Amino acid sequence: MAKKHIRFDWAAKKMLRDKKNNEPLDEWIYFFKNNEVLDTFKAKGMNAVREKMGVHNLPDEEKKRYNRFLDNLHTEASIADTFRIEQEEKIKEEREKAEKEGQRKKAVEVAVELIKLGLNNTQIEQATGLKTTEIEELRGGSL
Repeated sequence: MAKKHIRFDWAAKKMLRDKKNNEPLDEWIYFFKNNEVLDTFKAKGMNAVREKMGVHNLPDEEKKRYNRFLDNLHTEASIADTFRIEQEEKIKEEREKAEKEGQRKKAVEVAVELIKLGLNNTQIEQATGLKTTEIEELRGGSL
């Protein structure tokens, strides 16, 4: 049994006879034949083609300027994105630093209270995580 092949011109003619597909298909055929998109074309995807064709049809010097413009936009977006990332990292570092300072401040407050209760340096070191030298400084300064 031989395979049947559908020819493109037959399929195109059949689609042209179908009234609902007539206008968009005509617009695409016109574009492919003439390498031009008319302002009246409304077929799906024609706006994107119109935009691309507009740049494609620019004189060389204008096309170079347009491409430089796009490169500059890309560079500016990249710089802005880098700045945003750096700011987010800086905020994260500052938050972590503040948390550590808060934890240290709380450890010092607890150590002062433990000193008042009469606990020795080893016990306070185990309870707060402060170093013995820090505890000795607190003993000298708070009592």
